[in-house]
Amino acid sequence: MSKYRAAYKCPLCGSIFCTGDAMEIPYDELPVLLGKVIRNQKFAGNPYLYQAPMHIPHKCGDGSTGLAQFAGFIISY
Repeated sequence: MSKYRAAYKCPLCGSIFCTGDAMEIPYDELPVLLGKVIRNQKFAGNPYLYQAPMHIPHKCGDGSTGLAQFAGFIISY
C-alpha cells in the first residue's frame, strides 16, 4: 500500500503542490476517495467524509497569488 497526499494546481502559475500529511491508501480505493471529496463539498460538515478543500490560496513564485484547485491525490515517496 502506498502513501498519497492531496494535490492542488494553481491555474495562475501552473504549479502543482501537495498539502496535508501523507495517508496510506490502497490504489483501488483512490476513485472512491475522490468521490467522497466531491460529496463532502455537497454535504459540508459530515465527519465521515475526507476533508480536502476544493480551493486553497497559493503564493506563486513571482509574487502573485492564485486560487489553487484540488487536482487529486499524488503518491508520496
